[in-house]
Amino acid sequence: MKTFVLLFLCLSSFATKLSFAHDGKSHKKKDNHAEVKKVEVADENLSGEKNKIINELYIENVRPIFVTKCFNCHGSKTNFPWYYSLPLVKNMINHDIKEAKEHIDMSDDFPFKGHGTPKEDILAIKKSAIKDSMPPFAYNIMHRNHRLNKDDQLKMIEWAEKSLEILNK
Repeated sequence: MKTFVLLFLCLSSFATKLSFAHDGKSHKKKDNHAEVKKVEVADENLSGEKNKIINELYIENVRPIFVTKCFNCHGSKTNFPWYYSLPLVKNMINHDIKEAKEHIDMSDDFPFKGHGTPKEDILAIKKSAIKDSMPPFAYNIMHRNHRLNKDDQLKMIEWAEKSLEILNK
């Protein structure tokens, strides 16, 4: 059984590297997409107020979903599986978590840390919910309870649409 799991993990890591997530965008240093987040709104006070409203909606409607479904990779605390102690697997998992947090780190609520602007993050979350692309396929196989259900997806989409309306006012 352990041999099967190890083989599966190696194959699923390969599948993950085929970029089922993040629309094939790389997070390597030389990728311009991975630059430090820019402030999109010139008026800092207005931007701060909008982010505060969006964060309140986030905490009320979406954060509970993210805590149970997304924080394992995109948050500050990771519950590692039993096979994490295996050296090669440990390196793959560490790499995937690092990449996930570079993309979007939800540890400190909205606006998220990562390489995107608040608007880009909201659009990415909406797109992921619509396409059912998160969590990635390889992760879903070993963590079926982290898969988003239709209700979760609808709440995420609704939050994203309300948030985008607020940002665009």
